[in-house]
Amino acid sequence: MEYNKLTDSKNKYINFTIAERSKKVLMPSEHYHDVFEIYYLTKGNCRYFIDDKTYEVKAGDIILIPKGVIHKTMYDDGEMQRKLINCSYHYLPTSIIPKLPLIMYHYRNINIKEEVDDIFIKIEREYTKQDEFSQDALLNLLHLLFYLLVRNENKIDKTEKGNYLVTEVITFLKENYTKDVSLTEIADKLSVSIEHLSRVFKKETGLAFIKYLNMLRFQKAEELLKNNENLSITEIAYKCGFNDSNYFSDKFKKYYGISPLKFKKIGK
Repeated sequence: MEYNKLTDSKNKYINFTIAERSKKVLMPSEHYHDVFEIYYLTKGNCRYFIDDKTYEVKAGDIILIPKGVIHKTMYDDGEMQRKLINCSYHYLPTSIIPKLPLIMYHYRNINIKEEVDDIFIKIEREYTKQDEFSQDALLNLLHLLFYLLVRNENKIDKTEKGNYLVTEVITFLKENYTKDVSLTEIADKLSVSIEHLSRVFKKETGLAFIKYLNMLRFQKAEELLKNNENLSITEIAYKCGFNDSNYFSDKFKKYYGISPLKFKKIGK
């Protein structure tokens, strides 16, 4: 079952989805959002790469991802089911925002599973109504979910796996993605072979080095396209680390489905 986004005149946004599919049908994907994501795995297992670490996720675990954070899901064999909520920060209680670092990104706490299940069932039920009270009801339910998670953060069992090489690569790219950087340059800095570094990076993140680098650049491009109408596409490409504006436009269109120029017009 899948439900489309619900909006109101104040541009408050929530998108709730339930899906039960096999690994072969639900392909792993890499992306980032301009909203907050709540991912609840109810059946199966997966590995979740978020920012610069990988998490081993099993049924009952919750993944919480702020806007702008690159992530990728890698599913194990077999059936899986997950519940997914993407919402604006309007749906997060103001009082818990300073405490978000305590519960991100991986949340495992079997002690509150029944309560979590109950809240998700109520969210799904309320979301399908979409009547005049839906926005307020969903707001209250999501607030209740966040309060529950924060109040029980001291019992979280985390399973993050940090790889030194991957962390170093990502740290370097975040600081230098607007420059002309290469995997060879980074491998030299870390005193490892390019083949080994490429293999480790792909294994731990599920992403090829160049794809991750381009995603960082696309994030910057989005910002410039939306907020700097006086900049040309060529200027934006160079500011994001692309030496060829045609290459930038081609890759951008493949990722977003529209050209940078159209994206720029839509963003105005």
